[in-house]
Amino acid sequence: MLENALTVQAPSRLHFGLLSFNNPQSKQFGGVGIMISRPGITLNVRPSTSFRCCGVHANRVAAFAEVWQRYHHLDSLPHCEIEVETAPPQHVGLGLGTQLALSTASALNQYAQGKVANAVELAKSVGRGRRSAIGTHGFEQGGFLFELGKSDADEVSVLERRIAMPASWRVLLIRPELPEGLSGNVEQAAFAELPPVPLAVTETLTSEIITNMIPALESSDLDRFAQSVACYGETAGRCFQACQGGPYASPQVHEVVDRLRRIDIPVSQSSWGPTLFAFAESQAAAESLVTRVQQNDIAVQIEISEPNNHGATISVADGPHAAS
Repeated sequence: MLENALTVQAPSRLHFGLLSFNNPQSKQFGGVGIMISRPGITLNVRPSTSFRCCGVHANRVAAFAEVWQRYHHLDSLPHCEIEVETAPPQHVGLGLGTQLALSTASALNQYAQGKVANAVELAKSVGRGRRSAIGTHGFEQGGFLFELGKSDADEVSVLERRIAMPASWRVLLIRPELPEGLSGNVEQAAFAELPPVPLAVTETLTSEIITNMIPALESSDLDRFAQSVACYGETAGRCFQACQGGPYASPQVHEVVDRLRRIDIPVSQSSWGPTLFAFAESQAAAESLVTRVQQNDIAVQIEISEPNNHGATISVADGPHAAS
């Protein structure tokens, strides 16, 4: 067992939308997204006389730890204190659940067993990656991630493509002051009630990724990339119309999208929202966009983030180590 304290730092995930669900002719879920540095998770582990959790989302960490314990057939959890020092809000489209679960699993693996595991194994150990695996692969690798979805034989979707994001680009996180997106049992029930995604729509979405989005990213063409992401997101979002009433989380979010696009800011929604995002070529360009939003009195919270191209890290006494 590792005697020293350790710290896991993990990114957040932006999900551009799923490729398919509820259609037996297609693989399930799939999709595309990126990892961003902020807001991120900082999870600290230190020796203790018993196992305990504290800090932000302590109850969720404790639940993930119990799942990890059962997976590894352990009689008890290691004597340590896990503190979540920082974390993004939950249920706003930033993929907190998967990042927190994998951070917990990687910390316990390192602390209790002195070993690392790949992201797929980590996901299995805490019951994640059952739908899209963008956050799972992103925890390990960062960057832009594309996966085609799960077949019946797959526990976790295979990663199709990973590309590093231009380091100078910035991501604006734009959050309307609205209720949280769907999650947990409510999210699962919503998926069960949604009509199948037609095969033609899945093919259109896949084509958008392959013929427009990826070439734009590979050539660092931000405008083309942002427009492709927005087009993809709106098409993918329409598949959720039965429970959202449109391509976005709510009519109020749709109104914010329209207002931002009227001032030439192409935005997209991450996952179930309500977080929206836009891209800028530099920090200065991002700050200029923030000013434009503020000058137009659009009631949103805005944060500027950077792409994360390395995934999560673990820092221990003898230096930083990959978290998976």
